[in-house]
Amino acid sequence: MTHRIPRVSVIMAVHDGQRWLADAIDSILGQTWTDLELVAVDDASTDATLSILEGFRGRDPRVRVLVNDRCLGVCAARNRGITASRGQFVTFQDQDDRSFTSRLSLQIEELFRHPEVVLVSCRVRAIDEAGLERYTTLPIESRAVLCWMNLFHNAIGCPTQVMLQRGALDAVGFFDEAFTLAEDYELWSRATAIGEVSLLPEVLAEYRIHKASQSLCRADDQTIAALRVSRESVLRHLGLSLADRELGLLHDFWTYRFPESSLQPNVSNTLRETWRHGFVSRVVRMGQDGEGLFAIRRVIARQLRSWARAVVRSEGFLSSIRLWLEALSWDPWHPLRIAKQRGDAL
Repeated sequence: MTHRIPRVSVIMAVHDGQRWLADAIDSILGQTWTDLELVAVDDASTDATLSILEGFRGRDPRVRVLVNDRCLGVCAARNRGITASRGQFVTFQDQDDRSFTSRLSLQIEELFRHPEVVLVSCRVRAIDEAGLERYTTLPIESRAVLCWMNLFHNAIGCPTQVMLQRGALDAVGFFDEAFTLAEDYELWSRATAIGEVSLLPEVLAEYRIHKASQSLCRADDQTIAALRVSRESVLRHLGLSLADRELGLLHDFWTYRFPESSLQPNVSNTLRETWRHGFVSRVVRMGQDGEGLFAIRRVIARQLRSWARAVVRSEGFLSSIRLWLEALSWDPWHPLRIAKQRGDAL
């Protein structure tokens, strides 16, 4: 008996995930894109996880269940699922997240339309244990900006947001099992070295934040792991070795954890140092007539203005002046655009 090879494989690593597991699986099996397989790896769960998975397998032939005899960790579990998968495209579904019904179809459409793209992500809505919205991630205006921001923090997102071409995974390798935190950021950063990455403007998934989330219970360790990835990524793309303090300042700058205004010269010098290195030439090639280059300057200026507004609240207006001026040096056309927008609105 022959089995038709599905176009997309959805990898789900599960460990003691009974609370939200059924909701997560339903969000995949209810996708408008139906040509899929769900490869679920039970990583030696001690609760009702396996029973739930078996129930879905009995009702839907697209569900495949693999079971680990002992707990290997999320990276090894995902890698086992990837190895067993058959799809041309590979995506992920975490046990406590939800995918909206059009996620797979829109991401596959993007990969078909742009074969140069090896990874596509989407915006996500963060929710709490009760399903109430905490925040929604912002759009990113271009691929060039996405690659730039991803040098300094995980701008691509969590596994539930991401779909990759299987060929890209085979080329860069799967999840690095030496990482217990920031393992997704590490893989995405390797993928950016072999092709273009894209972030769709639509909100296509919900990311659940709860008391057992790594982002909460191991936040400091996660930041340390992310800085390790960032260091390697900056070195890979820019040929630049940044000190821990410089990397930390840029990470905080891009994740809205702004330091006191007295550190503005340090941040500005590091921004300009990274700007002068070879990544700029790659950015120019990504955009039409250097548009990617100007987009990055605009987003740096926007972040500086956000920092200035935060400083006004905490330190007063005078302390923020240098930040406003620094933002203007990166994007001197911003006042003209604002004036035009206000004129058009009249």
